[in-house]
Amino acid sequence: MKIEPLNINNNIKQSAQVEERLRRILKEWEGTPHMDGQQAKGVGVDCVRFAAAVLDELGGTTTPIEHLPRDLAFHQREKAVAGMRLFIDNFNGQKVEEPYQPGDVFVTGPVTGGPGHAIILGPDGGLWQSASKKVIRSGLEALSLPLYKHKATFRVRDRERWFR
Repeated sequence: MKIEPLNINNNIKQSAQVEERLRRILKEWEGTPHMDGQQAKGVGVDCVRFAAAVLDELGGTTTPIEHLPRDLAFHQREKAVAGMRLFIDNFNGQKVEEPYQPGDVFVTGPVTGGPGHAIILGPDGGLWQSASKKVIRSGLEALSLPLYKHKATFRVRDRERWFR
């Protein structure tokens, strides 16, 4: 998998500043317990709300929690696609292919299809997620676990708002 540094409108200096903010934001969330339906740094968060919180903090926005799908919806086959669509629409996301950039959101799920899991790409190439117990950083191997597969990757279209 090919990963490049953040590149927003070819503004390398500001992109580097955003990468540093992203690094700080992710570290602040690290260790937050995994709790469905929650979005409070250090208290509890699920995978969907974790990715949303990071993107909101980068963009200086606040997404009302009721505008986000509950994490459990991603674990129910019939609700997973609608839930991810709601999440991506909320952040004006577009599906992207390699090379990936920090801030991209990966969707993984069982190889049999159905539910998904949201993971955000950090500036160091690590994958950040609210997993079964807490927010953790993992390597790219998380995208190729035996029973899970990488389904899609999304990128916020108007990332220049991260220049603040």
